[in-house]
Amino acid sequence: MSLLLHHIKKDARHARWLLGFWIVLVLAEGLLVGFGAKAAPDDQAAQAAFQIISFVLPVLQFLLLLVMIPFLVHDEPQVGTTAFWFTRPIPRRLLLKSKTLFILVALVLFPIAVELMVMLASHVPLRDVARVSPEIAFNSLLGVLPIFALAALTLNFARFAITGVAIYVGISVISVAAYLSRLFLRGVENFMVQSFSLTMSRTIVSNLLLVITSALVIGIQYRSRRTSVSAAIAGLGIALMLACNSWWPYDFMSLPSAPPSASAVDCDALSVKIDNRFLNAYSSSDRGGRGEPTQRISTAVEVEGVPATYEARISSLRSRFLVAGEEPVGNTNMQSSSFGRSAWETKRIEELFPNLRVIGDRSSTVNTSPILSLPMHRFMELMTARGTLEGEADVIVSHLEVDHRFKLARGDQYREGSTEEVISEVSAVPSGALVGLRRTTLNRFYERQPKGANRFSGDSQANDVFYVLCNTERGEVVMPEQSFNFDFRGMQRSRHLNVVPIYLRFPADDLPDDEVVPVLDEAWLAGAELVRIVRKREGECTVSFKQDDFSLSEKDRSNTTRHKHKHDHSHDDADEIEE
Repeated sequence: MSLLLHHIKKDARHARWLLGFWIVLVLAEGLLVGFGAKAAPDDQAAQAAFQIISFVLPVLQFLLLLVMIPFLVHDEPQVGTTAFWFTRPIPRRLLLKSKTLFILVALVLFPIAVELMVMLASHVPLRDVARVSPEIAFNSLLGVLPIFALAALTLNFARFAITGVAIYVGISVISVAAYLSRLFLRGVENFMVQSFSLTMSRTIVSNLLLVITSALVIGIQYRSRRTSVSAAIAGLGIALMLACNSWWPYDFMSLPSAPPSASAVDCDALSVKIDNRFLNAYSSSDRGGRGEPTQRISTAVEVEGVPATYEARISSLRSRFLVAGEEPVGNTNMQSSSFGRSAWETKRIEELFPNLRVIGDRSSTVNTSPILSLPMHRFMELMTARGTLEGEADVIVSHLEVDHRFKLARGDQYREGSTEEVISEVSAVPSGALVGLRRTTLNRFYERQPKGANRFSGDSQANDVFYVLCNTERGEVVMPEQSFNFDFRGMQRSRHLNVVPIYLRFPADDLPDDEVVPVLDEAWLAGAELVRIVRKREGECTVSFKQDDFSLSEKDRSNTTRHKHKHDHSHDDADEIEE
């Protein structure tokens, strides 16, 4: 034990300047997060500085790891035969223990402890801290062990840097090649259809393989010094990691699908309305010019029969075009997209405030779905034919409800679990009113995802929380300019406790010409409150639709759409496009 402590003290003494800089950076990040959560809510300069520094510190920490770990390992290199420690009575296992303990304590456990203490100091519930702790530990090991393994396979820092750059370039080239091959082989449409939960499952498996491979390489290299064997294991692990990142088939990060409660929404009462005019019809070769061009037809698809204060969004659609005497053509799980103010559809806000006048954008939401995509020769053959369009639409049902009412005063706050929001600014400006918020949230990178979430737009809390100004005495509700709400969370992906500013400007832009907009002066604001609205996911429905006398031509199309409903959870797995 004394010899082990002696080697740990020696490493600490040799790396004292780098270790001191590391401690300063870790503590600075912890203090910065605590400062951002506790700083005066009206100190906008401090909040801006927080956003900039919070982006720089993680980068500096990673660069320091790239220097400090090789410095420690190369003190007693595991490659070559000229190292001085071979002539000393230092057991290999002892050397492995000393390096591993020092790196784990100083570079893994210490940052974890600081981050957890900051969470507790920021009043994050102990239950949430316990839930996120394994994820924090895993991410810390993921950032340290691969560098440790590479340092154990190299003689000095120069070779470490050259080998690391070569591995990075090689992995990047292979990843891009795999990406492009799948894009060309599967086509753009099929390639883009991938659930966010499956992507997350592949990331977790790939990262786990990287951690296990790194640990094996470190153990084998220190105990046997058989560099060729260790390098072979490293290469095999990287190959498996890349394969899993592209082809892992099991989606274990998806939440089970469930219908909304019967008291909330009756799925049997929902219907799908397909617009009888094509909004988009274009031909392209989705396989890079190597395959036959396809004709893709999209139109507006709406869900009807939704109760007041509820929303229904089509996440994917399966359709079939049936013509007498012809083989049916169809598509599986074509994802839909929304354009417009889906979050601020005025009708839904009016349903939340039935006795008040809502001042906001009157533009309607357009939910477009590609209803058919077929080879060009089949499109030309069926263009003048008339038949039946039928299929099923996966519908996500959500409920809008008032969650909290802020007093329009600096420092008024909302707290629920690990989420805290504080009003930082309230002011009347020439174009209306400006309200600033500071939001503190606990971010989980590996959280299970519901059906319908995709790699481009997950169901994050930032997308499901909205705000309006409400003046009950005046009988008015004012919606904000949506584009003015900016979230910096993309700059803080390395940290679990996020502090982000949110700026809301009222009223909404693009108002109708005949809209009478109140003057949001100090008198109006004095009687108003900021209302926090949340969108809560209630469940999923599968709604069948059928339209007779359907034609692929935009002209002379009948609008005789019939519908029926069925709810089937088996679509969750069977209808996923497998990578």
